[in-house]
Amino acid sequence: MQPSNNSDKANHLLDNDYVYPHYRLVVFAKSPVLGFAKTRLQPQLPQEFSLALHTRLTRVVLNQWSQSKVCPIACWVAGDRQNFSENIFERDEPYLKKLPVYQQLEGSLGERLIGAINNTFLANQQKQAGIQGVFVTGTDCPFIDKDYLLNACKKLTQHDVVIGPADDGGYVLLGLKAPNAGLFTDIRWGESSVLESTIAKIKAAKLSYFELPSLSDIDQPEDLAGLKAHGEFDDLLEHANNLLNSTPEI
Repeated sequence: MQPSNNSDKANHLLDNDYVYPHYRLVVFAKSPVLGFAKTRLQPQLPQEFSLALHTRLTRVVLNQWSQSKVCPIACWVAGDRQNFSENIFERDEPYLKKLPVYQQLEGSLGERLIGAINNTFLANQQKQAGIQGVFVTGTDCPFIDKDYLLNACKKLTQHDVVIGPADDGGYVLLGLKAPNAGLFTDIRWGESSVLESTIAKIKAAKLSYFELPSLSDIDQPEDLAGLKAHGEFDDLLEHANNLLNSTPEI
């Protein structure tokens, strides 16, 4: 599967200027489309705000993970890749312009994750890149910082699986040393049982695993308060407070 970008972006994955060059961070992202982004913020907040927050979150996390230089990154996009690139990458942000973009496969979230992970391992085997692990994450958790990623990579050298729990019962990050479709099948995605079910599958497969500290996703209006500590979202938080006309402020 070929990325929708030029050779300079493809060479991004061959750059060995990383702490863990033989790991890959697969980022699942949605193409930003009005009415289809951050829908759980609605109806308390309008679609336009949801789209603005989704776009900002995507750009912020890709920037901070790229600049950390922990391991190479590839975006796997649901929806229109051109729209994604135009709205996320086509800015004066050199790190973003280097990222390869792939199309997510059809199917459930589990099937799409399996496809991205399998393709990442297979593509790099064909290139004899010596890949040793793949992490998957989304764009909803800007609290995954460089130290968190470094710790995740370090623990994957010692375990078969590394998982970063989400406060809502899901997970914000999952790392594997080898493809394992069983970890993504028969999961009730979007429910509070995702983490528990995944860990049960890890144990049933007799895989060693390490559980990272729990972090928050930004999905619901009440999650916005956590963005105060980040610094990249002050204008959006002010806008949300004005829209909600809430007291006290977020």
